[in-house]
Amino acid sequence: MSEDGSRVQVALRCRPRSSDEKLANDESVVAVDDNNQVVISSESDEKTFTFDHSYGPAASQAQLFTELAQPIVDKALQGFNGTIFAYGQTGSGKTYTMMGEDDVQGLIPLTVSDLFAKIKAATSAETKFLVAVSYLEIYNEVVKDLLNPSNKQLKIREHPDIGIYVEGLAELVVKDETGVKQILGQGNRVRRVAETNMNARSSRSHTCFTIRIEQKTKTAEKETVLRAKLNLVDLAGSERPDKSGADGQLLKEGAAINKSLSALGNVINALSKSPSGHVPYRNSKLTRLLQESLGGNSLTVMIATVAPTAGNFSESVSTLQFADRAKDVTNVARRNEDVTESIIRQLRGEIHRLRSQLQSATAAAEGKENDEQLQAMEETIANLTRAKQQNWQEKERLSKLFYEERERNLRSEEAIKQSMATIAEEGQEILRSLAHLQQEKDELSGEYKRSKLAFANLKKSLQDDMKSYEEQLTKFNSGSGNVRQPELQAMYISICDRKKQLAQRRHEMLMSKKKMRANETALEQHHILAALSRRSSAAVASDNNKASVSSAQNQDEELLLELAEKRKALNAELEEDKKNLELRKSALGSGREYELELELIKANADKKGIQLEAAYLHKIHARAISSIRREFKQQQRSDQRHSLHMLREMCECFEDERRAMKSKHDEFAQCLTQAIVDIKTLTQENEKLRSQLRKATATGAN
Repeated sequence: MSEDGSRVQVALRCRPRSSDEKLANDESVVAVDDNNQVVISSESDEKTFTFDHSYGPAASQAQLFTELAQPIVDKALQGFNGTIFAYGQTGSGKTYTMMGEDDVQGLIPLTVSDLFAKIKAATSAETKFLVAVSYLEIYNEVVKDLLNPSNKQLKIREHPDIGIYVEGLAELVVKDETGVKQILGQGNRVRRVAETNMNARSSRSHTCFTIRIEQKTKTAEKETVLRAKLNLVDLAGSERPDKSGADGQLLKEGAAINKSLSALGNVINALSKSPSGHVPYRNSKLTRLLQESLGGNSLTVMIATVAPTAGNFSESVSTLQFADRAKDVTNVARRNEDVTESIIRQLRGEIHRLRSQLQSATAAAEGKENDEQLQAMEETIANLTRAKQQNWQEKERLSKLFYEERERNLRSEEAIKQSMATIAEEGQEILRSLAHLQQEKDELSGEYKRSKLAFANLKKSLQDDMKSYEEQLTKFNSGSGNVRQPELQAMYISICDRKKQLAQRRHEMLMSKKKMRANETALEQHHILAALSRRSSAAVASDNNKASVSSAQNQDEELLLELAEKRKALNAELEEDKKNLELRKSALGSGREYELELELIKANADKKGIQLEAAYLHKIHARAISSIRREFKQQQRSDQRHSLHMLREMCECFEDERRAMKSKHDEFAQCLTQAIVDIKTLTQENEKLRSQLRKATATGAN
């Protein structure tokens, strides 16, 4: 196992000015020369930095790939781990560098293409490759699987042999670059992005696309397995809320991003000052994930991206200082040769030595002992080889299971999304109808008020005309006025017309009131429909939970299948051990030794079977507890939402009833007031008519 001690390679990339920066006349303050020096200057300050590679605005993606990523790919095919990650403020070009844009490929797609081209050229009858990929994001300090989207929060673990890994992360075996790019595109579609003042598609999470490569070379003398892991990391950008304009959820996301990047800076500082001292990897999910890439078993390239303009001077200086510290971080990259293969080669070397001794006369006396050692070593080689083959096959089997689970999750999510979209459309239609009915209610209310005002004015005018008519009639009867009978008749006809108009207005008011009542009934019905729509959404969410339960059942079935396969393998191993024992039966001597050896083999097989059963029961038990806890929390949240929903509906109903009762109360009060006024008016008119009648009677008597 060879080692390659090397420090982290640091590259600087300065993007071109954007169209907005050109319109704002924001001048460039970053200069990159051919000696990998970067000069950043302001009116009062100038700083110079030197990096392993420096790229100005004219640098192409192909140039960066050739100088930075291609050597990492070559080393990966030799069994060395590699990491490439981009660091910088938001909007400085990290995602463009790693992923690309439109027809311009980034480092990740270019790396995939180059890797599979070299694998195709190196594949032969003796050399085989197995490539598996995974894709995750760290969003608000929660690790999520982008290739098998679900609500599961994944945990980062550490194993003494395989190092840092993410428990439960889907690893999909891929055959060509087309499959990888398709998977990569699917993962990018569910990655968290949002629009801010500084970036139209600002990454709200850190992502890590991992490619695992196993290379098996088999010759007549030996079989070698090399393993390598490529981590291609696109970090979310640091941001200042006053410049990005983030608030609410975006502000919370930005705080989580800045916190994890600050933890990354602390790790870089600790490694650059004292690599043997304490390094705070566990302070963040990001630094924990990058533990092997910074100070560990990896060849690492960091690409620092900066914006060129004066408006980003302080952020660019901070990025350059961070990159300058990262140059002092040293890794120890090891060639990852399969430990099992090393043991096998050592045992075969020992077998060759012992056989050489057997051929010599000096080793004749201990030939029996050496022959037993040879058999034991050959048996160990067979077991290790079988375990190694099972490991390769196990990866392909698990990948197939992940593919199936991923397809089920995607189909389930697609069905739920379609149901949610249908319900959302219906809900939007109901809301539009509610808005239309509310507008109609406002119009009817206004129309009713106008009719009522016109009715009141017409009534007052009629009362004035009647009063004037009575006065003129009194004068005419007394002979004291100069009003003629035709004029009185015209006034009487006008009063009759006014009465007809008043009756018409009263009819219009009654019709408006009926329309208002019909409108209120329709509003109540649509409020009920809106409540039903909300409950339908809750039902779909419940179906989603049921789908999760179904997924858990499928996982239990998969565990059963896995247990059955392991039992089968255990039985095959037992039969193989029995055959080997039969071959050594003559060497054991007495039949008692043979029986004891056979009993020992059976006991070991029974022990392994019990351990398998215990591990299976432990997994089932842990999953059941997790499911119960999840269901309890979901039920608790559902009950809370239901209670709040009922309380909100009760408040809305109470408010509607209150408004309706107030409206009716105001209407009755107004009618009562008007009735009192009418009674007073009619009483006065009655008194006047009685007085006129008395006068007319007295005049007739005279």
